[in-house]
Amino acid sequence: GQGGMGVGRGGREGSLRAWEEEAWSRWPPAGLVERYGWRYPATHLAGKVTVSALAAGRLHFDESPRFMEQRRMTAEDRGQALHSALEHLEWGGRLDRQDIEGQLARMEERELISPEQKKVVDPTILQRFAASPLGMRLRKVEKLERELPFTVLMAADSLGMAGGEGESVVLQGVIDACFVEEEQWVLLDYKSDRIVDPSHEGLAQAGEKHREQVALYARALTMLSGLAVKEAYIE
Repeated sequence: GQGGMGVGRGGREGSLRAWEEEAWSRWPPAGLVERYGWRYPATHLAGKVTVSALAAGRLHFDESPRFMEQRRMTAEDRGQALHSALEHLEWGGRLDRQDIEGQLARMEERELISPEQKKVVDPTILQRFAASPLGMRLRKVEKLERELPFTVLMAADSLGMAGGEGESVVLQGVIDACFVEEEQWVLLDYKSDRIVDPSHEGLAQAGEKHREQVALYARALTMLSGLAVKEAYIE
């Protein structure tokens, strides 16, 4: 009986070793070394460096690991970059091309947008928006609310939630921008898909897609402030 148990245990141990050997023989997986197996191009590197030395540019590498390389920005990324620039645009400036370029540079310095985002934001688009009828109104606003968070309690059935009769739910969101004009709210919602596709069909599709969301923003804003929303824009 003991001999049989010994053989069984030995067989299992042998199978385990064989499995481990086979697994290690396949390591590393294909492509892993090519992507992550980066070596420093310099052969003599200090074992210790200071942050000040790095910041002063006294140390540099001619190459970088492949996994740190920036991926190519998509159309959606470009739309989001423009969205971020609009969020932080200072409407009190001249808003000509020179002013907008300066504002974008300051946004990058303050890390409000990344260097990659700054590269793909076209100042002409911002300049054109600033010169539009809505942009001219924004320039006259005394106080522009940006990235306004809200939390409100709403009836579940009013939100179209099945089986929610008599129940309430907490609705949370963030309004891109809004301002009071003549004792009523004007609401703005920046949408990257609308920015990316400026064609008539693209604008119509984006407007329909986000209409319900903007309507909820308007309801929440009225519930919180007691002021009606007279206009809502999807930009």
